[in-house]
Amino acid sequence: MTISDVQLIGKKIAVGIVVATVPLVILLGGLWLIQKILTDPPSSPTRTLNLK
Repeated sequence: MTISDVQLIGKKIAVGIVVATVPLVILLGGLWLIQKILTDPPSSPTRTLNLK
């Protein structure tokens, strides 16, 4: 194997890691955001208007 072969394999491994990591980060970020939205109480209490 020459130096260029090793560089090519290194580049392919790096691209594979990025391609596998980006969707994983998006998925975990979405799950975290959904959990945060569903478990946190509303930030400001809503006021009801009572008409007489």
